Amino acid sequence: MSDETNGSEEKKVDGGWKEQARREKERLAEELDSQTAEGGEGEGGALGEMPEADFLHFVSGLAVQVMMFLGQVENPLMGKRMLDLPAAKYNIDILGILAEKTKGNLTEEEDKSLTSVLSELRLRYVQTVKALEKAMAEAPPPTGEAPLKGPGSGSQPPKGKIII
Repeated sequence: MSDETNGSEEKKVDGGWKEQARREKERLAEELDSQTAEGGEGEGGALGEMPEADFLHFVSGLAVQVMMFLGQVENPLMGKRMLDLPAAKYNIDILGILAEKTKGNLTEEEDKSLTSVLSELRLRYVQTVKALEKAMAEAPPPTGEAPLKGPGSGSQPPKGKIII
């Protein structure tokens, strides 16, 4: 190849793709604006906005926390499941207080949902404690120590968080 050939050839660039990309970008921006104006997609919106603050969302948030503390839902910050019985019990107790203090002031749907969620969480808490007691009783004791005992046998389960 000689310098003469390189200097005489011009690259042909199709400028139409730039115009097409600009139009597509504008169309997507308009679409996003219309979704945001209409409340977005789903409950959280297109941009991950928070859902409307209401009683059932509040109860659901506490219920998810209980499930996370019972090791049934992965902790999104840690990327792992964990067991934190005192925190689970605390949140169940909060829901119980909420049910007691709002009695007669809830819609039928709110009352049924709260009662159902509270019953389910209490059942799962008891099941988790019993499973932990069983696992502790069946675990071989460290050398030279007595077997571990759970809450139903007179002693408390380990305090703090257990990563599962």
